[in-house]
Amino acid sequence: METGLKRLTISLTTEMQAELKAVRKAYFGTVTQNEMIKELIRRGLKAVEADGGVDR
Repeated sequence: METGLKRLTISLTTEMQAELKAVRKAYFGTVTQNEMIKELIRRGLKAVEADGGVDR
């Protein structure tokens, strides 16, 4: 069954894991980790767009 969703696997440092846990507790409450990460990606993409893109 096609859901239109794509799985993505990433590796995090222990520091990044701790930061994500703290952000979830402070700002996302009972939202699932999956939903939190999708929202952080959305916000990051908007920030990059507002900033004029990525310099390469």
